[in-house]
Amino acid sequence: AATAAAAGGGSQFSNAAAQMLRMVEASIAQATAQANAAVVTDAAALAALLLTSLDNRVISQTLVAAIDLVRQGSRHTPLAITLLHVAKQKPEIFSLSEVTDALFYFLRKSHLCKQYPGALLVCASVLFAALRDQDDWPEEIVHVYLDDSVGERLWVDARECELLVLNVRTAFTGFAQAQAEQERAQQQQQQQ
Repeated sequence: AATAAAAGGGSQFSNAAAQMLRMVEASIAQATAQANAAVVTDAAALAALLLTSLDNRVISQTLVAAIDLVRQGSRHTPLAITLLHVAKQKPEIFSLSEVTDALFYFLRKSHLCKQYPGALLVCASVLFAALRDQDDWPEEIVHVYLDDSVGERLWVDARECELLVLNVRTAFTGFAQAQAEQERAQQQQQQQ
């Protein structure tokens, strides 16, 4: 019975320790978010952080916050220019899943950027920089492209987005080629 009581007490200690650990982790996450928010508003500090940091979690959180600020308006033009500069210098950080998800979200919800359409151009340019050297692009890019193509066409017709749009369109060309090859193969089978 004494052993069972001790074991039960150990369980309570483990629960308390786990709860304390969760509180510490939450405090660290909150402090990191506050620090990232401060850095994001200073374009030079943002560039320095993004070009030197090795912590992908910090990079992705910072980039998502910066992308959101750019979406909010033209007063963040220096920030937009910084993102374009960093995308040219270190495009691989923009291919982190949280960052591409944020870029896809803002391109898909382009109506959120109507007051500052430049944000869409920045998002599209940064997304192209991130995906340019990848062989397989996420399927989501086709969906985002189609949404704007059949919608308000806020970015698919923009000259600044031409490289991204041309690359997305290759998905349709590839599909048409694959379909034509399949039809030829079926015709050859029927002839035999």
